[in-house]
Amino acid sequence: MQARVSTWARLILAACTLCAAGASRAADKPPEEWQALARADLDATRAAIVAAHPGYIDDQNPKFRAWTEQGYREALALVPRVASYDGMLAAVRYYVTGFRDGHFKYSDDKRDLGYRVRTNGWVLDRAGDAYVVAGHNPEWQGPLPPLGTKLIACDGRAPQALVDEDAAPYFERRGLADWQGILAGTLAYPPLAGMGYKTCDFEQADGKRLTFPVSYQTVSSASVFKSLPRPRRVERRNGYTFENGVLWIRAQNFMLAPAQVKELDAMLKEIAALKDVRTIVFDARGNGGGDSSVGNQILAAATGGLQFDGDGLDQLPKT
Repeated sequence: MQARVSTWARLILAACTLCAAGASRAADKPPEEWQALARADLDATRAAIVAAHPGYIDDQNPKFRAWTEQGYREALALVPRVASYDGMLAAVRYYVTGFRDGHFKYSDDKRDLGYRVRTNGWVLDRAGDAYVVAGHNPEWQGPLPPLGTKLIACDGRAPQALVDEDAAPYFERRGLADWQGILAGTLAYPPLAGMGYKTCDFEQADGKRLTFPVSYQTVSSASVFKSLPRPRRVERRNGYTFENGVLWIRAQNFMLAPAQVKELDAMLKEIAALKDVRTIVFDARGNGGGDSSVGNQILAAATGGLQFDGDGLDQLPKT
């Protein structure tokens, strides 16, 4: 397996390098060249998956193999809308994110500094159940919706629909709560031809509604970073997903507030009631420690309780 994984990693890196090598030297390529690069990277990525990704040969994961072909066709259909480096990235990432593999990424780390970005000038972030204007681009020329105003709709579409349909397919499709604000922020930078909005409606703190026409300008990448919302503490949450017999448990929080204890109790009952679980993944990434009994409760709910057989323990090597 190690040889297969190593081969897969090299192939994916080669695919990424193909686009980056050309992109870093010329930001003013005609659309046809960007489209050719997108097709080349899609072909290379698909070939790498077929040749070496463990998911492709997993008989218990038919959706992976199905997306290898379906996703490839859908991504190819986006290529005519590619007119820039970011558009090329979007087409390939649409394919890669469809596998819903958090360890499978398409990187653009070869791009030169100082590139230009097309933006609407304002950046969204998540605040509770709402999406609010959290940043302004410092190079923007003209009026912008005030900071703190809540987005109501763009072109008649609800904010969550914008996130789910216009952002998630190009960055992160797993529906993770921690990603919602990040995905909303990417809406400021539509990568493909035909993306973007004409009019957006907002609500101020006093309830007053505002309607802003949306336009787009080209700004420096440095200004993009300056307009990002200030980092905030990420809320660690416990949760789970269950699909195709795989129970994936996210155990991020072992320091529970009283309200979170009730949430945990409800989750434990749901997990204990699941049927036909064939694989359990106990994902503790992001866990900062705390009361380990929380983890024990989750594991017991998922497995019914495990007991260790102590026979032969004295024969194990001591380190």
